[in-house]
Amino acid sequence: MNQLAKNLACEWAKDNIRANSVAPGYISTPLAQGILSNKVCMEVINFRTALGRVGKAQEVSSLVAFLCMPASSYITGQTIFVDGGATVNGMAALVTGGTRGIGHAIVEELAGLGAIVHTCARNEADLDACLLAWKAKGLPVIGSV
Repeated sequence: MNQLAKNLACEWAKDNIRANSVAPGYISTPLAQGILSNKVCMEVINFRTALGRVGKAQEVSSLVAFLCMPASSYITGQTIFVDGGATVNGMAALVTGGTRGIGHAIVEELAGLGAIVHTCARNEADLDACLLAWKAKGLPVIGSV
């Protein structure tokens, strides 16, 4: 996403078109409710977010609106994080298929290095078993199906 914003900004600048990207963190939306309704997930998210809370959709839309206004006319090629400080408060990673094989190994390696890891799985029983095992090991992993 970072490089795409930069490449598009360079390519389209001659036409006076600006290109930026917005990278939201955990934002309270219907799509995120599955994760945000999990007490353990919320504890980890709040702990790893500098502001100690989940964002609101309006906090993202306000930035997008600003980027569309003349006041931001000299901003291009940027990725702006709206994540409550999560990216400055440590590493975060998304690992798909983290309950098996190499995905599982990647989850454990990243979490062992201190990253907060979110993994997605197709099987809820497998995910629940892995989350319990990771919690027992003290690894900061959250997940969703």
